[in-house]
Amino acid sequence: MPESEKPVFYIQEELLTLESAAELLKVSVNTVERELREGRLKGFKRLKKWYLFKSDVFAYVREGVSGKEKEGEPL
Repeated sequence: MPESEKPVFYIQEELLTLESAAELLKVSVNTVERELREGRLKGFKRLKKWYLFKSDVFAYVREGVSGKEKEGEPL
């Protein structure tokens, strides 16, 4: 492929929809949407639909567990 036709960047990470993130987290779509709106879960909107990177979902799970441990709450 000629240099001029090469893409500027590659996304090498899986992108999830709101529904697939809810399924992965085993919670409702409304819960995931609320966490996104309140800024506790990273994601972005394109054409009125939410999208999340899988690594951000895993980071949310890790941070949520470590955050509860710090507050002294049971897991």
